[in-house]
Amino acid sequence: MSGPGAYWIGANASKAPGAYGDWYNGGDHTTGTGNMFVVDGANSATTPVWEEVVPVTPNTTYTFSFWGAEVDHDSNSLPRLQVNINGGAVGTSVFPENSPDNGGKWENFTFTWNSGSSTRADLVLIDLNTDTPWNDFALDDISFGAQ
Repeated sequence: MSGPGAYWIGANASKAPGAYGDWYNGGDHTTGTGNMFVVDGANSATTPVWEEVVPVTPNTTYTFSFWGAEVDHDSNSLPRLQVNINGGAVGTSVFPENSPDNGGKWENFTFTWNSGSSTRADLVLIDLNTDTPWNDFALDDISFGAQ
């Protein structure tokens, strides 16, 4: 984790390069032994945390979901992720204050979106919190599918 906007994929946030001593010492949401996506939040609200373009069926309702956790034991600056699809905001999420190994938890965030006439969806997660210190988090089980 070399600074704002950096990320790491691994099984334990406390083992990420540059991790602080109070970072989450535990596993992913799914099994506790798989990988998670650990992010040092960017200092710009236009920098994508994650982005993918997928084909969609017109006039279909989709669900976008992910699990998120704070990696600092007790953060003064919580991640606030916004989901954008095709350039429009679908919703925002504020992460729990503490890491899962310090009274916090992995939390599921779910949003729905109707494709209308679209045949593709540009899925983007943006961290609206632009504070450089303490803005560190983990993501797991990102999914997007028709209802």
